[in-house]
Amino acid sequence: MPSESDRLVGSVLREMRERLGITQSDLANKLKWPQSFVSKVETGLRALKLSEAYGYANALDMNVADFVNEVGEALA
Repeated sequence: MPSESDRLVGSVLREMRERLGITQSDLANKLKWPQSFVSKVETGLRALKLSEAYGYANALDMNVADFVNEVGEALA
């Protein structure tokens, strides 16, 4: 069962992706991960590991510090 924090983080990541105007498939291609991975992260079914956050930040054309700050601020 997804935790509330995983669902919140996933929601923030979806908003970030949508703001950039890219689809889950586009993001998955940038990450070189399956689209189902992106879907599971965005719905909170899978937590994003710290090591994966680097890839996510890069795929969203952000540095990891800005990425973590934006997610953190959205959750505060």
